[in-house]
Amino acid sequence: SILARLLGDPNSVFYLVRIQAHSGCFGCNIYDQSKLSWSGNLIVSLGGLFATQLVAIFCLFLLRLRHIQSFWQRLFSTIALGFACLDVPVQVIQGLLYNLDHHKWPTEVDLMDFMLLLQMRIGAGQLLLKGFVFIVAALYLTTFVWVYRQYGKLQRT
Repeated sequence: SILARLLGDPNSVFYLVRIQAHSGCFGCNIYDQSKLSWSGNLIVSLGGLFATQLVAIFCLFLLRLRHIQSFWQRLFSTIALGFACLDVPVQVIQGLLYNLDHHKWPTEVDLMDFMLLLQMRIGAGQLLLKGFVFIVAALYLTTFVWVYRQYGKLQRT
């Protein structure tokens, strides 16, 4: 919602939980897509995922501190691994399960909206877009876990 506000919709709102008569959602970002440019909508569709990963990376950085108490070390480890190893796979799997040919933007599924926006602009096929998302996510998670393990080695020495 912050990104949507910065990129052109001053009335965007975020609901942690929103329950309506026939639907509900968790982590709902409500904004007017028509007020944002193509690139603005692309950025907003990735905003939630980027936000959680910034928190994970920040916690990972805090783990590098040498004289950190074990309580904080466990807390930062839990947050870092939880945000990276739970949010990324859930978001990626959710985006990969949908058939892009049967949906039109906006869908309110972050990675599917990202892929649909890219498809509209560059005309890439579904397989290429899904492969791109999968490879980027796999590289990110592999790097994240490698850095996490390196910080663990620093703590033990």
